[in-house]
Amino acid sequence: MNFLSDRQRNPGEFTPPDTIVLHLYGRYCNANKLAGEVDLFEALDAVKRQYQIDANRIVIRGFSMGGAAAWHFGAHYAGLWAATAPGAGFSETADFLKVFQNEKVQPTWWEKETLASLRRDRLRHQLFQLPAGGLQRRDRPAKAGRRHDGRGSRSGRDHDDPRHRPQTAHRYHPDAKVTINQMIDAIVAKGRDAYPRKVRFTTWTLAYNQMKWVTVDALGKHWSGPGSTRR
Repeated sequence: MNFLSDRQRNPGEFTPPDTIVLHLYGRYCNANKLAGEVDLFEALDAVKRQYQIDANRIVIRGFSMGGAAAWHFGAHYAGLWAATAPGAGFSETADFLKVFQNEKVQPTWWEKETLASLRRDRLRHQLFQLPAGGLQRRDRPAKAGRRHDGRGSRSGRDHDDPRHRPQTAHRYHPDAKVTINQMIDAIVAKGRDAYPRKVRFTTWTLAYNQMKWVTVDALGKHWSGPGSTRR
């Protein structure tokens, strides 16, 4: 109820003109992963039934836990969005727990295997299809978000520009908001390329089997890949 009340009073950080902004109720325990994915697509379908939405100009944004959700949806469903803009969101749960909560994740080998599909660093090829601009605090080096600052930049379209992460608390700096808005607005004006000539795609499960015009119908081995712990 607090979430609903706040949304009625507060339009959020970003309200672009001629845009419908859909706020997800982020499930605290999973940052819109797993069952939280269903929340996004059910809510998005509901909006599409009521309004004419341009499928080539949908952007995924989020901050903190919402930033983690933005990384997740960006990496796993890169072909659906025009861009993703995560703000101060962790990309790897194990890193987040170690850095911010002093917890060490010690999963069993079969948990490592099945959870591999949620690791954003193992899906970095997806971001070659998706412009992504993240915001990370300067006063807290990108430990939990290191992989999105480093490996993600291989796409040539990610930004590790200091203007996107000025010295600030856990919030958007006003100057950073201007820069991020300019970047995202320019991408949205061009729109999503639904049929690129080249597609780079990684998947460990048929739960995530589509990228742009490519659909994977079968896998020789599920959950296996580079660095796999499969036994």
